[in-house]
Amino acid sequence: MTQSDIDAATQWNPDAEFEALFAKATIRTRNSLKNDSIDTLPKLLAKTPGEFLRRPNVGRKSVAEIERILAARGLYLAGVASPAPDVKAAVEALFRLLPPPGNVWPQRERGHWVALLIAVLDLAYSNTKSPRAGNGTAHDSAPPQIGGGPG
Repeated sequence: MTQSDIDAATQWNPDAEFEALFAKATIRTRNSLKNDSIDTLPKLLAKTPGEFLRRPNVGRKSVAEIERILAARGLYLAGVASPAPDVKAAVEALFRLLPPPGNVWPQRERGHWVALLIAVLDLAYSNTKSPRAGNGTAHDSAPPQIGGGPG
């Protein structure tokens, strides 16, 4: 095994991750993504269902398939309101996209990942306190726990 073989084996390939996510999608759906030059999750999540439906040869079945694949990972197309954002599932899905520690992860790809994380958090949390959000006690401002906590 040469050094280039080792380097190739330890590099994280976000394109391969995206391709793996849609590997079992129908040919029509995969082609619609390809024709729109959508090859990363950030590009996909920025699209609305309406934008897909305005494309030639893209129908409701393709959009529904894309939404189903994304929802299985806790992700949604732009403009699609989930019944209640499952922040934990979305964050866990994002963490599954991380390359193994020690692998090469280009700065640009890290930036895309962080942007997705921020988008997920923005869906779940407001920057301002709503009038119904409690009485201002320390408990009201405590950050949410990630995971199950002490059991």
